[in-house]
Amino acid sequence: MSLQMEINELNAGLSQQLPAEMLQMIDDGIAAIVATGVEEKLIQVGSEAPDFTLGNATGGEVSLAALRHRGPVVLSFYRGNW
Repeated sequence: MSLQMEINELNAGLSQQLPAEMLQMIDDGIAAIVATGVEEKLIQVGSEAPDFTLGNATGGEVSLAALRHRGPVVLSFYRGNW
């Protein structure tokens, strides 16, 4: 099953389980994010990410360039405020 099919199944199930006002809040939130134009600025799958440096779990720093030097890198982004 493709990811899109799984998402469609999940959405269908949620629409039966959640109250209409909650579904509307979700739709409104998505529309507000889309209205910012952020989608147009996204890096596409397969594109090279710009270099950046972030703090790590031990208080040090790690850069994308340093990780790339060691081999392929997979980036995963998590949405905040959960």
